[in-house]
Amino acid sequence: MKGADIISIKPFTVRPETAAALFEAPHLLQDMVKAGWIKPCYKTNRCTLYLVSDLEKCAERLAHGENPNFPSGLSGS
Repeated sequence: MKGADIISIKPFTVRPETAAALFEAPHLLQDMVKAGWIKPCYKTNRCTLYLVSDLEKCAERLAHGENPNFPSGLSGS
């Protein structure tokens, strides 16, 4: 098989600004990173990228009532 015949499919990634906009709360992405829910798939001094699939998992956790600020999804109230 020649090099031109090989197809490379890369996972869909987004920058932090886009990731934060998806959740409509800029601080929420930072909270999820601090809580260990998500980590960059690529990081340099000038570029950070997150996998969209990881962001979807975070959204699912939020939908189930978990909160990245509290362990085990406690609401803090």
